[in-house]
Amino acid sequence: MKRRANGLGTAYKLAGNRVRPWIARFPAGRDELGRRKWVTLGYYTTKSEAEKALALNLIQPVSEKHRITFSALYDEWSMIHYKRVSRQAKYVYTGSYKLLEPLHSRVFCELRTADFQRVIDRLDKSRTYKEIIKTFVGLLYRYAMENDICHKNYAQFIKIEKAERKEIEIFTDTEIKKLFDNDTIPGVDMTLMLIYSGFRIQEFLNLTVFSVDLKNGIVTGGLKTDSGKGRIVPIHPRVMKYWKKYVDNAKDNLFTRGGKVLKQQYFREKMYYPALAQLGISKKSPHKCRDTFATLLARNGADTLAIQQLMGHTNYAFTANVYTAKDKEYLTKNLNLI
Repeated sequence: MKRRANGLGTAYKLAGNRVRPWIARFPAGRDELGRRKWVTLGYYTTKSEAEKALALNLIQPVSEKHRITFSALYDEWSMIHYKRVSRQAKYVYTGSYKLLEPLHSRVFCELRTADFQRVIDRLDKSRTYKEIIKTFVGLLYRYAMENDICHKNYAQFIKIEKAERKEIEIFTDTEIKKLFDNDTIPGVDMTLMLIYSGFRIQEFLNLTVFSVDLKNGIVTGGLKTDSGKGRIVPIHPRVMKYWKKYVDNAKDNLFTRGGKVLKQQYFREKMYYPALAQLGISKKSPHKCRDTFATLLARNGADTLAIQQLMGHTNYAFTANVYTAKDKEYLTKNLNLI
């Protein structure tokens, strides 16, 4: 192994027929026996490329973990990052990692935009989910750069193509009637409550007995935005009996399993989707309940302002943040149009 006097490292050609036969290595201290340790910087097509990499390493040195694989980097990152994120975020990032399985065994610093682009483009996922994957990869690059594993974030160049605008799929009148006719099937009553309240699935599952005022016929809940938090949704007469049933049988959280808040994944996989399949209703995500709610309001002539308030899509705030009888009457009138 030929060493350079200036401590640059060494570049030499490997035996055999290789696409990238030139290896670049640099010294990284000594082991327990006093022998010099060498870290592989990378493999290159030509000698000049290898020497250029060594020269660059003097300016921007990388750590001994430079050759860490994608999966090993993820393991390191997740042990730190998952301590300070929500369970839902952890679930999303874990799913993103699994979808990038073709890259798991690759050396992370050798991956380029095209590698990620190729995998993401082949996924049968929504544009939103692909954006989440891009964000996830960016977080890995941030960790790698903070620890001198690499010096460039290739995630920033990933392109997520805009999907063609499709007509929003909602529950049809026939499907809604089928749900009402079969409301004893587990998950059906909750599906109807979602359709007639417009809550996002997590907002819905977070509701407690204190969120529901049966006497005045309103539910207070919401997350995500300032306008969405603490918004008030009148209870539609068609689903009042379901709200009353859950309030009467709950001590704190409305929707529970084993004494704990019902999880999104369980509701989707064990209740919601099986119920739709049993009734012969085409598979729709729980968010389609919210889309159906908005569509029914618009179709039946509800005021735009009322729709915004009920959906939590506006910065409109109730006077002095107090809910008045006039507000309730206005929202209830518009809600009952559907």
